[in-house]
Amino acid sequence: MKKSHQQTLVGIYWDTQNVSLSSEQAVNLLDFGKTQGSVIRKKAYCNSMFENQAVAMRQLQNIGFYCDDITCVVKNSADNQLKSDLIDDIYHQQSSDVIILVSGDGDFVNPLKFLKEKGKKIIIFAHKGNVKKKLMDAADETYFVDKLPQIVNVHHLENSNESHIQYTEAVNCLIKAVKTVSSQGKQTKLSTIDNAMRQLLPKYKGVACICKPDGGKFSSFSKFIEAVEKDGKIRMREQNLFLIE
Repeated sequence: MKKSHQQTLVGIYWDTQNVSLSSEQAVNLLDFGKTQGSVIRKKAYCNSMFENQAVAMRQLQNIGFYCDDITCVVKNSADNQLKSDLIDDIYHQQSSDVIILVSGDGDFVNPLKFLKEKGKKIIIFAHKGNVKKKLMDAADETYFVDKLPQIVNVHHLENSNESHIQYTEAVNCLIKAVKTVSSQGKQTKLSTIDNAMRQLLPKYKGVACICKPDGGKFSSFSKFIEAVEKDGKIRMREQNLFLIE
């Protein structure tokens, strides 16, 4: 029997050395995963020997990713671990129905073909101009990461059970999130605040569910923040949000 959308299980596997994303794009990626079903795996493969990846690891962990730190100097160590985990996914008690691979590396073609033979849906996210054609051919869907906000919006609109919240309610939740995160002594960066809003207001599923006063949608979380800042509710300074009392 085919699973309903609510029962569909999703696994995200991200090769951070091949595809770099901002914190906001990483949140968009999680949002996309949720449009496909219930995200049960969020794995990012990093190498903390590189300073930029060590910083990225901390940011990704803050928004819920499990970061596999592959510091081995042997060539393709991270790729080999990712391949192994893709295959192992099949044998988990909860095996993903949808596999989202964030990479344009052609080395993953054979594992993806094997997963498709097992009935898995394969979705690729990669940088435009940096994805192998044979990898795209092995996938059911391929998207470019620079279009993540728009892709998430489209998929949210396609889901008839999408929740909507009004702009004013979203602003109130944002203010509460900034207060909550600040009281915990954490930095109020966009990705952290977005995650806090999800916890404070369960029907908030990401920026795509916020309705503007004119009925439109925000293309990204940063655009929502710009609107609230223009309204005089908050200000952005050094990538952190502060309330205007």
